[in-house]
Amino acid sequence: MSDYKYIKPSLLHPEKWGDPNQTVEGLNFTRNDFEDLIDNFAAPEEIAILLQVTPADLDRFCNEVYNMDFKTTYQVLFQRANLYFKKAMFSLSKSGNPTAIKVAAEYYVGLGAVDKTENKITFIGVMPESESDLEKLQKEKDTKDAAEKVKEEFGL
Repeated sequence: MSDYKYIKPSLLHPEKWGDPNQTVEGLNFTRNDFEDLIDNFAAPEEIAILLQVTPADLDRFCNEVYNMDFKTTYQVLFQRANLYFKKAMFSLSKSGNPTAIKVAAEYYVGLGAVDKTENKITFIGVMPESESDLEKLQKEKDTKDAAEKVKEEFGL
């Protein structure tokens, strides 16, 4: 038997979950904000960073809004987004959109890229030219460290 979780039809229709502007006390985002991030294929650690919350806050939000923990909610909503993406790509490819046809051929039919080119970039010791450049590099490192911490907390 497969470990694949069946998505209940009611989960495909977010209007059945109530108000899209629903919020949870102490958190500054709505259900719609949360779902928009997942609909745009944001990773779990990106969601926590973009919404400026902790994994515990995301769990609390999901429990109050969806009656599921964050990990389960993310899986369900991500699969829903993926399903709608595939449906849209299929519709576009049927109408003759060349990009959609190429994506369908590469990823869904398994034909692989016909004209795939490979770009390689080599970085050779970059030294910041000013103190503001150094601050930018430090902020990038801090963001990556925060993402890794969130991944660890979620066990990803």
